Amino acid sequence: DAAGKYANLGWHPTLSRELGVPKAQRVRGPRLHLKGQLAKLAAQKVPRQSTAAPPSVDPAQVSVAAQKLAKAQRLLRKSVKLGLQLHGSWATQRIALGE
Repeated sequence: DAAGKYANLGWHPTLSRELGVPKAQRVRGPRLHLKGQLAKLAAQKVPRQSTAAPPSVDPAQVSVAAQKLAKAQRLLRKSVKLGLQLHGSWATQRIALGE
């Protein structure tokens, strides 16, 4: 039996084809089992979605940052009224002043 001669090589599709194994029987082998495992692995790749995900940014910190920005813009507007010269484009100055 030619298949017994190559038994130590394990199952291989090219080898089974060269040995004359009929197509209907050629699909049998370890790679057939891999197909099912690949589907499982693909499902595991997707991260599990939890219902209550913690926010990536603390809302309290966001409001603190917004308050600090508003205060800085108020001080900058006051300084500009008192004569501070801002350099840069008109759009950049408007953004800096919060207008």
